[in-house]
Amino acid sequence: MTPAELKQTRLRLGFRSRRALAEVLGVSPQTVESWETGRRQMPGWLERYLKLLEERREIKKILEDDL
Repeated sequence: MTPAELKQTRLRLGFRSRRALAEVLGVSPQTVESWETGRRQMPGWLERYLKLLEERREIKKILEDDL
């Protein structure tokens, strides 16, 4: 995942701020900023975790549409 892809994913998931994503991930907003700007390498777990968040969101939407 590139820094630009991380930012796109963050916004797609509805996290308007780095702080909001940081709270969910248990890291500082500065860490998210350093990943998004490419100053720090993203850990391997990050992409997998974000994919899980996306899948959870998709499942929730499907269930809500069925109600």
